[in-house]
Amino acid sequence: IAQDEHDTYLVSLNSVPQEDVKDYERLSALARLIKPYCPSMLGEVLEFPEVPVLVKFPPGIKDLWLEAAGQPETDLKLQAAEAIAEAHELGMDDLKNTVPLLVKLLEAEEADHLVRLAAARALIALDARESAAVHTSPTRRSLDLAQLIEPALADWNEPSMRSVWLSRLKDGSASPGLWALAMQAAAKTNLTEAAPHLRDIVFDPKAAPHLRLEAAKALGALGGGELIADGRTL
Repeated sequence: IAQDEHDTYLVSLNSVPQEDVKDYERLSALARLIKPYCPSMLGEVLEFPEVPVLVKFPPGIKDLWLEAAGQPETDLKLQAAEAIAEAHELGMDDLKNTVPLLVKLLEAEEADHLVRLAAARALIALDARESAAVHTSPTRRSLDLAQLIEPALADWNEPSMRSVWLSRLKDGSASPGLWALAMQAAAKTNLTEAAPHLRDIVFDPKAAPHLRLEAAKALGALGGGELIADGRTL
């Protein structure tokens, strides 16, 4: 059990490195495969014992993250946003009051790009749907932010993005990456208005093969009686 002078923190009763655990699991799976052919070489039971894990956080740690995120140093902002996302994954509750500060980090035009990415990841991890509208502006300026944010916006069925995705499919001037994101979003959000544009992409011989395939998958997800005839044509 790991302790400091104040409190127990992030305690794991399992001292075995994760790499060793994975190796053991792989060897166990292999042993189960060869056991029927070599019964005398292997024991009857090949199970990895379950080890309980206890996770605790020092009191006041969330306030420290919020304070760090408000500092001018980029590394402090980055570490704070990453810590919030990781704490949520580890089961820490009551992180909703970190959302306004994470939104502020994402909105800040002068913020380091890695900080904005980390803030976006944390907001998505927290399922902060109330911040969805804030996500829409950065997605139009950065492909890597769009690749992170737009799938979440599609999962949330963010209304303000529907026109963005539809316009992107209609005019075809976006980058291939943004085009593909719009196709995937159309499928997730049941954006039926996009069907004619998706069909145009599928039958466009000048379009990249992977984009035509992505458009075909989206069109299939939307459905439609003409799909069988289209499939015969392809």
